[in-house]
Amino acid sequence: ANEFALAIHDSGDLAVLLLDIDHFKIVNDKYGHQAGDEILRCVSGAISESLTNEDQLARYGGEEFAVVLAGMKLDHAVSIAESIRERVEQLNFDRIDPSLRVTISIGVKAGIPKSSNTSDEWINEADQALYESKENGRNQVTVRQ
Repeated sequence: ANEFALAIHDSGDLAVLLLDIDHFKIVNDKYGHQAGDEILRCVSGAISESLTNEDQLARYGGEEFAVVLAGMKLDHAVSIAESIRERVEQLNFDRIDPSLRVTISIGVKAGIPKSSNTSDEWINEADQALYESKENGRNQVTVRQ
């Protein structure tokens, strides 16, 4: 919320990414909660590797993450989202199962917030984009402007 308020005050670009591990419940049920925890740590690490110190990453739910990119124009935010998606897709889980591949769906809301906008509205827009990513086959990035 702080980054959101600053972006409104500065009339700066802002991007909110919501990320969800595809079919995580199935993976968690098949391999167990310890494996699920390891997958969450690895995915979180892959997300972090794509971000700078100014970006903010938070776990948003069970297998969902939120990223706030302050001062980030749409094309750069989409590039970061794609980088995250690719990193996650390339993760290796040999210790759990050599054939296990994990993917992530991402929703992006980017632009310049207006003073009438709320952070909840932006998160909702990113969530709608995330839902579209899942509906359209998962392992992809969908954008709302």
